[in-house]
This record gives sequence, C-alpha cells and structure tokens, in this order.
Amino acid sequence: MRFNDKAQTARRPIRSCLAAFVICLWAGTAEARSVDYNIDQTTATIAFGTQVANVVPVDGNFRHFTAHIQFDTAKPSDVNIEVVVDDSKIDVPFGGAATLRSAPYFDTAKFPTIRFHSDSVQSSPDDHFTIAGNLTIRDVSRPQILTGVVTHTSVQGVPAMRLVFHSRMNRTDFGMVADRPLIADAVTLTITTVLRAP
Repeated sequence: MRFNDKAQTARRPIRSCLAAFVICLWAGTAEARSVDYNIDQTTATIAFGTQVANVVPVDGNFRHFTAHIQFDTAKPSDVNIEVVVDDSKIDVPFGGAATLRSAPYFDTAKFPTIRFHSDSVQSSPDDHFTIAGNLTIRDVSRPQILTGVVTHTSVQGVPAMRLVFHSRMNRTDFGMVADRPLIADAVTLTITTVLRAP
C-alpha cells in the first residue's frame, strides 16, 4: 500500500491520539510508567472479507486471538503491538471454515497461528494513524500497513478510546493460491477494540 509524498510529510510520530489519551488517563501521575494492554476476543474483533466470482461478498472472523499493546507514558510515541491469531478458530458462512483450515489455505494443522508485529506507528492531526509492521501467515512474512482512526469515549464512566484498523492483503502472497480466479486474491481486514484506563 503506497501513500503520496504529501501524506507522508504530514504524518508525525503518534501524538494526537495515543498521547492525548495517555495524558488524560495518567494526569497527576508523578512518575513515568509502562502501560500494557492485553486484548482478546472479549474486547476486540478481527474480521475479514473477500469476494467469490467478483460479485458475491464473503465475510468471516477469527474467534480466538491475543494482542499486546505497550507504550511508555513518558514517550507514548514508542508503541509496540503484537497480535497472535489462532487460525483454526475461524468463522465463515456456508460451511467454508473447514475449507479455510485445509492445506491449500491456512493449513492450520501445520501453521496454527497468524502473527503481526508492529515496526512503527505514525499519526495525522485528525486522529487517523498508520501502523507499519510484518504479517506472518503460513510461515511467510510480508510487510503490512494498517490504517486506523481513534475516537474518544468512555466505558462505565472510565475514559477510553475506540480504535478501528483497516488493511488489505493478497492471499497469494502467503502461498494461498487455490480456487483462483473464482475466489478473489484480495482480502480486507477490519480490527476493532476499545482501550480504557487500567
């Protein structure tokens, strides 16, 4: 995924979203501290979509995953994100889950997890941000870009923020070449979660 030069110049280390949130959450804290969030399917969703015969949309989601977000309140621009997905716990309509677990696709018996590790996080002034990292599927790693937006909210009176990430990948980049061109190569990803003060 490419971004134009103007957009690249406008981006800066993430301040407007996470930093503002951190300042809000930790106002009055005397000492800098490391903030860790552990996320799973109880507080987040990982959904995907593709097309069959270029006209029929097919959507699904992963039912079991873990994610870890870590940053320092003294320097919230340094954000580390790790995501591990159990690719055998997959839901799609019409009984397609068994097909996706099979060897031509995720081959979950041989490759039981999907992994993402962030390398950098950048943001624009309007609380939109970009995460660059590496996505590993079937033991194949490829650079992956996620774009997202933060909205500030509260959960039971506690300050919180809602994050929505979007991305796009080509399944053939990871060795999943079965059923082309009936099933599209492009797969969209949507990840949502809510973070609140620990």
